Amino acid sequence: MKFEVRLNEKYIASYIVCLLMTGKNLLPFYFAKMIEDHFVLDIGTTFFSIILMGIYILMHTKKLDLKFLTVAVIYVPLIFSTLINGGNMFHVVWHSTEVLLVCKLLETIKDDEKQLIPFLTAIRDFTLLFYIMNFGVMFMMPKGIPSISAGKLWPWFLYGNVNTTIKYILPGICCSLLLDDKNHKKVSLSTLIFLGGIVFSALTVYFTATAVIADTIIILWVMFFFILKKKTWRYFALPFIGGALFEFLVVFTTSATKFVVFITTLFNKSLTFSGRAPLWVQEYRLFLRQPLFGYGYISFAKLEHIVGNGNGAHNYYLDMMHQRGLFGLGVLLIFFLFPILYNWNKDVSSKRLFIIMGICGAYAVMFLSEPFYTSENTFIPLFYILFLSCFKKQTSAETMKQRLQKLIPNGLGGQYE
Repeated sequence: MKFEVRLNEKYIASYIVCLLMTGKNLLPFYFAKMIEDHFVLDIGTTFFSIILMGIYILMHTKKLDLKFLTVAVIYVPLIFSTLINGGNMFHVVWHSTEVLLVCKLLETIKDDEKQLIPFLTAIRDFTLLFYIMNFGVMFMMPKGIPSISAGKLWPWFLYGNVNTTIKYILPGICCSLLLDDKNHKKVSLSTLIFLGGIVFSALTVYFTATAVIADTIIILWVMFFFILKKKTWRYFALPFIGGALFEFLVVFTTSATKFVVFITTLFNKSLTFSGRAPLWVQEYRLFLRQPLFGYGYISFAKLEHIVGNGNGAHNYYLDMMHQRGLFGLGVLLIFFLFPILYNWNKDVSSKRLFIIMGICGAYAVMFLSEPFYTSENTFIPLFYILFLSCFKKQTSAETMKQRLQKLIPNGLGGQYE
């Protein structure tokens, strides 16, 4: 009995530590904005979470390896571009450090079930709590929270507008799906609330194509795990191939081609994609002036002045071209695509990895129509997990299984599956 009590205490302690390390990054827009409006509180809470993550990592990590240094390379172009353009170096170093610490944190706990389960549970519970609260606000204030809403047609709730909600809850969805796998459930109530809530919001508030498409990708991806007999890494290339086609056929096109008309009609959007097209055109023109290294980090106010929106062009790929140039975009794409190319003909080793691939695929599609720079601490670590999977050492049991499958005829191989 004493042993069980000690285990529960350790679980609760890990749960609380996880919330303290990641809670600020998971807060809905409304509460995050309240903290940001108080400079000392904002810096203090961010500094606290960074220090706590650093201490946790040092306690559980013996040394840094080349794999972690590889992910650090993706921020070299941002630092360099900001430096040569005289930008805010403090912000860039702070931002990069926070993202890299989350990457190392996930690497530290991913193979330790005693740390991983409370970590996943804490993120799922924290996100689900605010997600349910957001629905409560929707019912009580159907026109949106007055202090942040831009009129009846554009109601904003705890997560801002409905389209940005999925950006905030994707970490919770990912953790919920991973816990479903751990608990041998096809789908849990938490997962249903997350995924069903997006569709409900789109039907009752206003239709948000980005959120619904991402939601659909995740649902289909989970279904594919049970339908597909051979689950190869090639399938993970589809969101990036589709994204590349969209960039060249829509984003970089300044005229209303038949394809553009078809896409906008399909999703009931205006030819400007709800005002995004002018932003794409403007940021692309700015990119062409400094295509190699870009402009580095630019403040919200300055971006609003030169691009037309403080969050950029509502296209993460285009934002990276503008911010880091072709050099930075190239490094980032190599990081994203390396696991696909390295494992092209290989089967995905586990459902857990397959789920993370699906979440990253949803991000890859949402990059086409939403700004994601400030959310890099939520998705870069997931892509890092996929990157690390390329270097996972096989266990003796997995090695023996492969040897037996080579020696025994195919008809008998199934007994070792």
